Amino acid sequence: MQLHITNRQWCDFVVWTQGRLDKMGNPETKEGFIVITRIYKSAETLEKWNKMKSKLENFFREDLAPEIVDSRVDRNMKIRQPLYRVEAGKRLLAKKAEKGQGEPTKTRKGKSARKLLFEDELPAKKARED
Repeated sequence: MQLHITNRQWCDFVVWTQGRLDKMGNPETKEGFIVITRIYKSAETLEKWNKMKSKLENFFREDLAPEIVDSRVDRNMKIRQPLYRVEAGKRLLAKKAEKGQGEPTKTRKGKSARKLLFEDELPAKKARED
């Protein structure tokens, strides 16, 4: 979406990977692999930008800016769970329940996705409701 932010006519999407690892966990090649795809500004990219813009602005305001100003990561605290993300998690769980998919799978740490989403559910929100 940098095309529309910077008003450029094209940009390069670049992905580098170290490639496959051998049995010892080392890359098979020293150079790795790189793929470059040139993306041109078009009606299609504009449509995607218009769909994403408000979500990106919301992410910046609710997630990124607070972390820049008052980092929880630097203090070894859990990441913030902004209200919009908690509500999206609840909608996803409700949708899965409707489809009969039951409890989401466990995370790598063994917690259910539901517990991970709601275990410290926005103390700031609770204070606002009081």
